[in-house]
Amino acid sequence: MDQAGAHLPLTDDDLYAPPANLPPAPPTIPPLMNPTSVLAPAPTVHPPVLAQVVAPISAPAPIPSPKAPEDILPCLKVNEIAPISKIEEALDGKVKNWNRWSQLMYLLFAVANAKGYVEGRIPVPDPVTRPTSMENWEFNNLFIQMLINKNITPLQKVHTYGCATSHKMWTNLRTIHESTSYLVHTDHICTLCGIKAAEGTDIPEHLLKLKHVWEQIIVTGSLQNVYNDNFFKQQIAASLLRSWDQFINPYVQEYKDDDDVKADPKRHIDSQQFIGLIIQEYKLIEAHKCEEITVPPQGENANPSLASRMSNPKKAPCNKRHCRQCDKDGHYTSQCRYLRKSKCSECRKFGHDAGSDKCGGQTNNN
Repeated sequence: MDQAGAHLPLTDDDLYAPPANLPPAPPTIPPLMNPTSVLAPAPTVHPPVLAQVVAPISAPAPIPSPKAPEDILPCLKVNEIAPISKIEEALDGKVKNWNRWSQLMYLLFAVANAKGYVEGRIPVPDPVTRPTSMENWEFNNLFIQMLINKNITPLQKVHTYGCATSHKMWTNLRTIHESTSYLVHTDHICTLCGIKAAEGTDIPEHLLKLKHVWEQIIVTGSLQNVYNDNFFKQQIAASLLRSWDQFINPYVQEYKDDDDVKADPKRHIDSQQFIGLIIQEYKLIEAHKCEEITVPPQGENANPSLASRMSNPKKAPCNKRHCRQCDKDGHYTSQCRYLRKSKCSECRKFGHDAGSDKCGGQTNNN
């Protein structure tokens, strides 16, 4: 047996060769491919292109952006404002009508859409970026200055000369005429509380005087909770005679109400409605007085003839005053202190009902 080949040196292939008795290795499975790569088309190969010498292109000139439209300030409609440019009264320092005049002027400014100029809330536009708005602002400002000067007396124009804006003119007038002193306010309150109606007072004129003083009272800050419309109603009631107590009592707020929601709706009327009711009642009372004076008692002739008076000189016409409320003579019904008071059906006295503690039983005395 030839064993020469058994002692030959081993090579690298002999060292790393698998054993002869092992089974064959399984076939190698290639790794999964990305589906997108399978679906993607194969890149197209273009033939080489010869390089061409291209001249450099300069950058395009910037296109100017369009100019933003100007926010134009509207011009006041003078033609619509002219018919109402003058209010019913002018500002007069002697009359001291600043409160009433300023309220009327504010209505005029509101209709003209000019409150922003008077209050200084519309600034002056930039003449460079907004030239049209600047022209409209100057025109509107001058027109409002003319409105103010048109509604003040010549003596008050000394406070508006030299003012560049309508806001400055309004501020000067308000500084002069609007009372901000606490002493002035207290003086007006004392004047209001001191106005009292006397017997025979013209009630409408009396109420007008109260209203005029109340308009001069400027209330600001925490005092608005004290000197409000209910306070003025109380002062109106307190200024009238005691004979008005029964009429005004349903309309005046009580000092303390347990439930304001359940209170009488008459107590919720404002001072202006309260004044209107008092004037109506006063006119009704005056009408009754005239009726009692002009209409003679039944069966009597208001103007007896001269022959009748000469034939019966002792029988003079009976024109004595008689009250139908208390059934007594000496005064008219409108002057009776028991007017609009209930009468007891048992004792025939006024001020209580039958069966009450004040009732003294059946009697014929009033």
